[in-house]
Amino acid sequence: MADQDLTKAQWRRRALRAEKEVETLRRFREFDGRMARENAEVCARQAVALQEIEESLQAMRGDING
Repeated sequence: MADQDLTKAQWRRRALRAEKEVETLRRFREFDGRMARENAEVCARQAVALQEIEESLQAMRGDING
């Protein structure tokens, strides 16, 4: 069936389906963005923790080597 042969009801269903797909894609992007931010925060916290551990180890080596 060609596009020009569609009834108003068919066009409406097609439009509603397209709107639902757009909303689904928007939610996926929103979720991806949220996950990316959370991952960046975790990486930043881990980097700080690792730096603090390295600094503590250096301080202990200095105390041991005195």
